Amino acid sequence: MNQNDYLWKFQEIEKSVDKEEKMLRKVTKGKEISQKIGEHKGLKSEFETKKGELKEKENVLRKLEHEHSEIEYEIEKIKDQLYGGKINDLKQLESLMKKEEHKKEELNEIDSKTLEMMEEIDAVKEEVKRIGLKGRALGSTIKDMLEERKITIEKIEKDIIEKKTKKEEILKKITKKNIEIYMDIKSRKNNPVVVLKGDVCMGCHMDLPVMTLTKLKKQDIVVCNNCGRILYLSSDE
Repeated sequence: MNQNDYLWKFQEIEKSVDKEEKMLRKVTKGKEISQKIGEHKGLKSEFETKKGELKEKENVLRKLEHEHSEIEYEIEKIKDQLYGGKINDLKQLESLMKKEEHKKEELNEIDSKTLEMMEEIDAVKEEVKRIGLKGRALGSTIKDMLEERKITIEKIEKDIIEKKTKKEEILKKITKKNIEIYMDIKSRKNNPVVVLKGDVCMGCHMDLPVMTLTKLKKQDIVVCNNCGRILYLSSDE
């Protein structure tokens, strides 16, 4: 391998390291995981809200059941008075009968509200169950994503270390003068080393003069007359 080959490999491994480091930053940032965690927090909040709503409705139901018992007790007391054989006054009798009728209407109204409340409670319970299941499933997904991210980060970090080691090994084989030329071009342009396809520079896509092509076959480092990049003649050419 000549200096031209080493510079080409040096550039390719540099690009590969840059790509890996960019990927590492993206994976570490974990935009998708952050979105999932935000979604999970939203579900947790909704779950707590629904549980609070359920608790309120259950309290209302208990209150209705208590009122039902109280009215039933009052109706039984009225019946005792009505049918206990102790009332001889007709007006008092009619008054008690009206009172009994009124209490029965109250009881029917309470029963209707109780039934309605029980249906509402069942609906809220279903919502709590649905949100809970969705939250647990999402929590499991987040756990898997975090584990996968950890594995991915470890792999990328390992790859970066290996590539940087290889990059240092290649760097040792490049002369100081040539690496300075490379770095100087890199400070001004991307891809300091470009492939030559036929007689065309793939950096600026311009035809090269015959003299440049001739020099490239004799010298390690030849730059493009147009874009100033180092030309690389691969073994395929």
